[in-house]
Amino acid sequence: MKTTNTLYELGLEWEVLERLLEESEGEVTDEIADFLHGHETAVSKKVDGYARFILNLEASARARREEAGRLKNSADGLARKVATLKAALRAYMGVAEIRKLEGDVFTVSLRKAGGKCAVALRDGVSVDDLPMRYKAEKWYVDNEQLRRGLESGDETIAELAELKPRGEYLKVG
Repeated sequence: MKTTNTLYELGLEWEVLERLLEESEGEVTDEIADFLHGHETAVSKKVDGYARFILNLEASARARREEAGRLKNSADGLARKVATLKAALRAYMGVAEIRKLEGDVFTVSLRKAGGKCAVALRDGVSVDDLPMRYKAEKWYVDNEQLRRGLESGDETIAELAELKPRGEYLKVG
């Protein structure tokens, strides 16, 4: 069962007040005075409730943003630890010339990354040195065209660019 009015409903009650004032020809009767006193109290309590709720929501949102920042920093720290541990494993495996390590539960292996080889211009070569067919409209290196030229044996482009070997990643599982 509803015991309080919404702010909208309280606003509609002003129409009742207008009717009462018209009937009394603007004179403030006891009925109008009682209405005003009761209405002001109801509106005042309702406004306080709204304000309290809004401030609580704002405080909760602020606390959650701060907590999200704390959690992000914690996650970033864990990611750095993972990267350090993987780098140590990779370094050991590289020095020992081992591609696969097997434990009782896990296997760690170095694998070739999939996809296409990276394309890089040789030292001292800039985009200006490339033939037009290997440049894109906005004057950036068109790596796809370079890759096709290198893969097809274009000697002119082979003097300016090279295919790089695929990278490696550490798979833990």
